[in-house]
Amino acid sequence: MFRRMDIEEIRLDFQPPENLLPESLDYHVRKFRRREKVDPVVVYYDGTHYYLFDGFHRVAAAMKVGRKRPQAEVVLGTLADMEIEWRRRMGDFFKSIEPV
Repeated sequence: MFRRMDIEEIRLDFQPPENLLPESLDYHVRKFRRREKVDPVVVYYDGTHYYLFDGFHRVAAAMKVGRKRPQAEVVLGTLADMEIEWRRRMGDFFKSIEPV
């Protein structure tokens, strides 16, 4: 399901801001300022909280330019489900860059 979400609804407290890459943040700020298409963020919803899964740079850029309601894809699942999916994706990523 896709919807516009208030940034305040989204839990961001488990991703340290120092993990944000300045180049990626600047890229997304430029996209917002030019009103270019920006991919939706992805959040997991456990019935109580919305946890940001994908889109930390997009959310930070939206906040920087004063946007308060990014488009979000809402996935039903718990924080544990999200962590399992993250580990799976990271495993796939590292397999893709392993030397042959």
